[in-house]
Amino acid sequence: MRLNIPDGVVGILGANGAGKSTLIEAIAWALYGSGGRNSDIIRDGKDGIKNYNASPKEECSVKIVFDLNGTNYELVRSLKGKNNTPNAYLLADGIQTANSDSAVTEKIEKLLGMESKEFFISVFSRQKDLSALSELNASKRKEHIVKLLDIDILQDVVKNVSIDLNFEKHMKDDLESNLKNPDGKLKKDCLIKDRDSLIISKNEIIRELSVLKEKETELQNKKNEASEELEKLDAVYRKYIAAKNAADSKKKEIEIETGHLQSLDMKISDLNKKLEKLPELELKYRSYEEMSHKKEVLDEDRMLFQRRNDIILKLDRLDQNIKSHQAKEAEILTELEKYSGVSSEIDKNTEQISEIEEKINEINIKIHEVDAALKENNKIEKSLSEKISVMRKRGPDSVCPECERTLGEHHTILMNKLQTEMQEVSETIKTASEEKMSLVNSENEEKIHLTALKKRKTHLEEERQKGIDHTAELRSVRKQVKDLEEERKDAENSLTSIKDVKFDSEEYQKITDDLKSLKKSSDEYNGLKGESRNLPNFMQEKKDNEDRIVRQKDELARLLTDLQNIDYDDEAYQSVKLSVKSAEEECSAIQKEINEKQTQSAVIDERIDNKAREIKEVEKTELKQKESLKKISELAALRDIFSDLKDNLMERIIPALTDIASSMFSDMTDGRYLGLELDDEYNISVYDGDAKYPINRFSGGEMDLANLCLRLAISRLLSDRSGKDINFLVLDEIFGSQDQNRKRNIMTALSKLENQFSQILLITHIDDVKDLMRNVISVYDSKEGESVAELISL
Repeated sequence: MRLNIPDGVVGILGANGAGKSTLIEAIAWALYGSGGRNSDIIRDGKDGIKNYNASPKEECSVKIVFDLNGTNYELVRSLKGKNNTPNAYLLADGIQTANSDSAVTEKIEKLLGMESKEFFISVFSRQKDLSALSELNASKRKEHIVKLLDIDILQDVVKNVSIDLNFEKHMKDDLESNLKNPDGKLKKDCLIKDRDSLIISKNEIIRELSVLKEKETELQNKKNEASEELEKLDAVYRKYIAAKNAADSKKKEIEIETGHLQSLDMKISDLNKKLEKLPELELKYRSYEEMSHKKEVLDEDRMLFQRRNDIILKLDRLDQNIKSHQAKEAEILTELEKYSGVSSEIDKNTEQISEIEEKINEINIKIHEVDAALKENNKIEKSLSEKISVMRKRGPDSVCPECERTLGEHHTILMNKLQTEMQEVSETIKTASEEKMSLVNSENEEKIHLTALKKRKTHLEEERQKGIDHTAELRSVRKQVKDLEEERKDAENSLTSIKDVKFDSEEYQKITDDLKSLKKSSDEYNGLKGESRNLPNFMQEKKDNEDRIVRQKDELARLLTDLQNIDYDDEAYQSVKLSVKSAEEECSAIQKEINEKQTQSAVIDERIDNKAREIKEVEKTELKQKESLKKISELAALRDIFSDLKDNLMERIIPALTDIASSMFSDMTDGRYLGLELDDEYNISVYDGDAKYPINRFSGGEMDLANLCLRLAISRLLSDRSGKDINFLVLDEIFGSQDQNRKRNIMTALSKLENQFSQILLITHIDDVKDLMRNVISVYDSKEGESVAELISL
């Protein structure tokens, strides 16, 4: 869509929701984008810029061409891709000056001398702005105008500085309280006094330590003298103890050897008594050996006899098993004849199941497609129902949310349109529901058939499995028969190889019993025979033991003689030893006292250091207090400066607004009124002749005109403040509920502003004002549901 907007008053006409305000939003978005602080330019955010019917790949872009201060500018801003990635570029007299979304926004802010908020306030006036100027009380009206002029930021600055000032005063008070103790005395003086007292205590401890160390030296010398004497006596003592220990050790060895000799005498005596029974035990031993040999021969015969009988019994058992398995084989063969042809029947059944499952799957796909369509239409039906309900509640007398006009006949048109759409959607839902019901019935019939086939298949597979099981069982039985026949043949061969053997069980039992009775005597003979071989060893060991005792007694006599020759006085040794111990205890006690004093000294040192640190912290707090006092003075001065600046601006703005609005009001009324004036609370007074009257004395149309002039004065003041010649103005639904005469008067007044604003765009949904304009941009919905804008010259 391309629009060439002419100079002068240009109307933008169209029904509510047709897209009139969207044109202005497009211009604002092209200039400032929608990123960061400009995110509220578009009512629905960035996602509301692109047509909701557009595909993700389609590009959305706005291009505007305008002249500013003698330079021609061409600006293009766009969104691309499914993520709506923004991009932009700006040409000045055909030369590119910016080539990215953020760079173009920054360049436009510099060119126009204002951000998006100031731009909207400067060029864009709505009906609600005019209503606010006429309907708000004095304080609220003043607050509204101050906000439009962006002066409220100074009030915020004064407020924030005051908060910082109060906080800093509290900080200063806290610092002052930290410099004093609870009793009101200065903390630093108390700390210095405590530190000096600790230093005096430290010096006293140093003096006491000096006295203790001198005493320690004296005791150490006394201990050293006693230790030297003890060391000499220790050498004699060690020699005496070594000789005594050697004599005692030798006495212990003699006692051990004597005990061992007595033990050997007892062993030799006991062994001689046992050997007296040896001849009698030898006879019983010979009898036991003869019977053991005879039992070995009988054991061989007994084993062969038992093995022959076991083979005969095994042959009988094998014959019975072979007959039983052969009967089982015949029985299985008869059973297998029942299951022939089952596999082919299963294959046929499987094909039928696959065909029905495929058919059910196709029906399911159709059901899902119908369900999706039903859900979508149900959403549409619910949305339409809610819209109809809202419209019914509002009624024809309700006010349009955009223009604040009564809906009237538009209410009936909208209701008819919504009800027609509702009826079409309901018919679609009914048809789809019937189709779904038919598909579900078909699906259920096929499922019943499928269940019967699957049940039949399960039965056939069970029959086939039985046949498989019987076949496996037949192979197993035949193998078992073969194994049994081979086992019988091996048993016959083993029986043939064994000769006919005879075995007397009574004779075998008698020999076994006799062996048991002779076993103890045989074992006793073998044990005694072994012990008799130790007797010569015992006799030799006894003789060696007696020789060692003689030698050890001679050695003991020599050791006792040496012990008597050592000059050792135990009483003198113990006395010197006690003297050394006493000296060590005195040294230990004095060292303990020295350690305690040193510990006290270290504790006092630490306390002195702590006091020094606390004094430093107090000095830091004193420094912070001085800095806080300085900061309080600076913040108070800053608050006064910004407060005076705000008051000065307010004083300067009221005359400026009065001059601009008064000139406009006089021009718009063809000089009928000489002008208007604003007081400190922004109340409007009108000069009628030589007298000044409050605005509420005049008619509603004159009040609207005066408020319009004030709003336009605010726009002109913001434009002038930017330093740029922005001769562009947008008025959105400013007619409100004016009658035809007042609309004509406002249009006449606006035409007289063309010397101040080269382009004035007038947005309205009121169709009868187009006859009052030379150029109109008609905005309407196309048959395809898209907004169309068309310039019409009247």
